[in-house]
Amino acid sequence: MWRYKKLLTQTEREENKLRSVLFFGKLNIESFSQLIFAWNAFRPERGYFKFATQVRDTKTGKWHDWHSMIEWGANAQRSFFNESSTGTKYHHVRLELPESKSGDAFRIKVEAHEGADLSLLCGLYVTVAHYPSFFGENYENVRMLPSVKVSGVPSQSQMVLDHPKKEVLCSPTSCSMVASYLTGQHIDPIFFATRAYDSGLDAYGSWPFNTVHVFEKSRGSVLFYVTRLNSFAEIHRSLQNKLPVIVSVRGTIDGAPQEYKNGHLLVIVGWDATKSAVMCHDPAFPATEKTVVSYPLLSFLAAWERSRRLAYVAELSPIAFVPH
Repeated sequence: MWRYKKLLTQTEREENKLRSVLFFGKLNIESFSQLIFAWNAFRPERGYFKFATQVRDTKTGKWHDWHSMIEWGANAQRSFFNESSTGTKYHHVRLELPESKSGDAFRIKVEAHEGADLSLLCGLYVTVAHYPSFFGENYENVRMLPSVKVSGVPSQSQMVLDHPKKEVLCSPTSCSMVASYLTGQHIDPIFFATRAYDSGLDAYGSWPFNTVHVFEKSRGSVLFYVTRLNSFAEIHRSLQNKLPVIVSVRGTIDGAPQEYKNGHLLVIVGWDATKSAVMCHDPAFPATEKTVVSYPLLSFLAAWERSRRLAYVAELSPIAFVPH
């Protein structure tokens, strides 16, 4: 997996106030078969941002068509599904190339519509992965990591929420736990879910809408985005920096309340080297007091790898982002 990000300085943001379109891209990078995009911004009070992407074919050197990805703003929050004439597809949260093709460059386009202010945009994040090269992690490398725990992260069961779709609110519930920890304030998971809802996908678990709302709740003090990680060691480094990590798991985990057939988001708060266990807050348990759980390493890693090591990660912002 390879990650690329663009953080906008205060000067750049001021300059963008006069613009209606921005571009971000990378050329001649490692070949990839999938692209994931995320952004950090303060929500426009009027209008919306439209995000699009295109990738370049590794073999032919030609650019595929642009794909509309997302609209986000005052009264717009939806992702798209579309397919190009050359077979590339954007599936609401990710761009995928046909099995026989790969990309070696990407472009991101951000357009401001209906008076939206581009100075509110703070960061752009792109993760690319080459699925044929994906391989499982060496468990022994993880076992050598020292124990670590992030204290003070609240726990919350999604199953006790007064919401008709509580069974599918794992992402906003996990994000509300992390946002509460980062801000020192209680973030209501139901309210968070309403702000993360993706009308294009008709779902509350759309990755980038969840992560950008954590950024909003932190008022720009913490970068937060969806990505794919290369190893558990990256999670461990975040934990050492006192930053919990949200991950997607799939299938069975020893000790979990159910099989996660369609993927499931939970919060990692620690690593117990003595017991070789991953310390989690899993919102799928039927009661909040049961959500604090430790999962055996081998079982956890297998479930995480079935989701191709997807994670929502936090970083302390090196730039003091403030709303204009």
